[in-house]
Amino acid sequence: MNLFKKRATLLFSTLFILSTLLGWFPPLVQGGTLPAVEVVVQGPTGEMLRGSTEELKAVDALKAVLADQGKEAPLIQGGMLVSLMGLSNALDWSSYWYTAIHRNNGYVEVTEGINDLVLQPGDRFIVYY
Repeated sequence: MNLFKKRATLLFSTLFILSTLLGWFPPLVQGGTLPAVEVVVQGPTGEMLRGSTEELKAVDALKAVLADQGKEAPLIQGGMLVSLMGLSNALDWSSYWYTAIHRNNGYVEVTEGINDLVLQPGDRFIVYY
């Protein structure tokens, strides 16, 4: 009888592990989702757009929030944001699109172009004119 219990336990454990790996049963512990990235677009007269996404590459986060709100994708050249929501950089550089990252109650220095900029979960990515 003792041998039967051991074999039954081994068989049950093997079947349970296989069925979990194959997706037949949900895992017993659900992993939490990471906090989303908040994207804020500020124009010359105030906030133009706000939304959130799980995208961590800055360019993808901006595009995702724009798409979610039915807006067209930004124009980016050489990693620089050139035009967004109808506003283009001025030829004399007096008005220009900039980016900032608010993280952990402070601002992070942005030294990369928007194509190379990587965000962290919970960041507020600010694009301002």
